[in-house]
Amino acid sequence: FALTKRCALCTLPAMDTELDIKSIREACGWNQFQLAEYLGVDRSSVSRMENGQKPSGAVRRLLQSLVANPPEHSSAPTQEAAE
Repeated sequence: FALTKRCALCTLPAMDTELDIKSIREACGWNQFQLAEYLGVDRSSVSRMENGQKPSGAVRRLLQSLVANPPEHSSAPTQEAAE
């Protein structure tokens, strides 16, 4: 039985562990800008979380909801063109 990344992510809400933000983002097929848009934060905040800053409050709950119900790749938020 091969444990896939998605299977591993699905166990996170039941465990009292840190969320692996990068793995969650990659499982959704999103880049940092898209995850930031979903979370309502800056891309730099996503980068900091991927590098060890612990998410809290609403951001943590949104990340846990992504683990429980990952979106289809086609439903990813759209990144506005960089100016």
